[in-house]
Amino acid sequence: MKRVASVALIGIIASASGSAIADTTVPVRVIETPQQAVDQVCAPLSVVGIPGQTSVRKSVSQVGLPWLRANWNTDFAVDNRADRYLATVRAKSAGDYKVAVYLKYPNQPPDKVFEQEVPLESNDLLVVTGTPRRDQTPNQVNIFVGGLAVAGNEYIASASACGAPSAPPEPESSPSETPPNGAPPEAAPPASVPPGSNPPPSGNPR
Repeated sequence: MKRVASVALIGIIASASGSAIADTTVPVRVIETPQQAVDQVCAPLSVVGIPGQTSVRKSVSQVGLPWLRANWNTDFAVDNRADRYLATVRAKSAGDYKVAVYLKYPNQPPDKVFEQEVPLESNDLLVVTGTPRRDQTPNQVNIFVGGLAVAGNEYIASASACGAPSAPPEPESSPSETPPNGAPPEAAPPASVPPGSNPPPSGNPR
């Protein structure tokens, strides 16, 4: 079981257009080191069944009542393979939350990335990172948040896919620049003879 480390003033915010790391003023509990995601670009994943929605806000439901279905699981759809996947849970109420994160594969048992009871204060952010199998791409990230002790507590869950940013394209050489082998550029062809002027003599003069 991995240790949960408290990290102050660092938050992971998934963005489709920028870095995954941004400053914030709330404490963060991070599973693994946040440095693994610092140099990566992350894109938010959509909630399964709600296209375009990339986070959910829930109250932990009670269990054991026949007419009440527990809402402890939330799935996020994976579109493309990534180097790693982030699952985030921001507590809106303090309590000891049972949190689990899975990478789900088509027609395969899921991989459990994390499972632990985590004490969270109001507005604490829990971040869990998971690495996919080498030869398979998950189709969903599952975030499980529950616990009888926190029934009725609110939280916000989201997930994102992170990968190394693409390298900028190499600048193209200008035609006037010196070729890589050091040879001088070719001389420009001579200008054409202006209309009406005598052409240059050919052969030896008589």
